[in-house]
Amino acid sequence: RVDDAVKCIEHGVDGIVVSNHGGRNMDSAPSTLDVLPDIVKAVDGRMRIIVDSGVRRGSDIVKAVALGATACMIGRAYFYALAAGGERGVDWVLDFLDAGTRQAMALTGAQRLGDLGPELVRWRCGRDGRERLSRGVEGRRSARHAQQQGSGQQHRPHSEDHRPRADNVGE
Repeated sequence: RVDDAVKCIEHGVDGIVVSNHGGRNMDSAPSTLDVLPDIVKAVDGRMRIIVDSGVRRGSDIVKAVALGATACMIGRAYFYALAAGGERGVDWVLDFLDAGTRQAMALTGAQRLGDLGPELVRWRCGRDGRERLSRGVEGRRSARHAQQQGSGQQHRPHSEDHRPRADNVGE
């Protein structure tokens, strides 16, 4: 909640975790990504914001960072992987999330996490008239590709040296 985040700032907290721990049990609870933009706006860069809940694939990480999260927690994916495959299962899920994050970043045209912004996230209107997060992430590349097609330029994918890297946070 926004008011809780503001109270944390007032008490000198360095960071918060945004979660809807019971969300899967309450179908009317807002998702973490639905409330994240308001919290990011309220804290205005004065603390770190970590998203917990709903991270199932790399595109979820990209959406959270684009909306202002500093980091994401992946508890359920980690624990399921550990239970199913031990250390190799955890390695697999981390590789899966890394590859998905890189792919989503490449599809948006972002080369660094710092290139991600809220304009990349597509919203839709729910039945109750409130805006809700859509599953999609808008790609800068698609707009650029359309411009290049109109001008006769060739679309060139990122070279191996310019692949987006998920380990360059803060650069």
